[in-house]
Amino acid sequence: MNYLLKINYNGENFKGFAKQPRQTTIQGEIEKAIEKIYGVNVKTVGSGRTDAGVHALAQYVSFFCDRDLSLDKI
Repeated sequence: MNYLLKINYNGENFKGFAKQPRQTTIQGEIEKAIEKIYGVNVKTVGSGRTDAGVHALAQYVSFFCDRDLSLDKI
């Protein structure tokens, strides 16, 4: 099943959107949260990228998961 998330964030404490080794990023934190909540490892795709410290309103992130994820857990 394909999922689409609409997210807003304050990027002040992040090193941008895209996942980077040993850096705290928006994409990395979203993937960690999905794994923590649902117990599945997913790869997300963002509709765009932001630089370090940049905020976003209405950015979209998609991912595929072969399980039906209940949104009640979020």
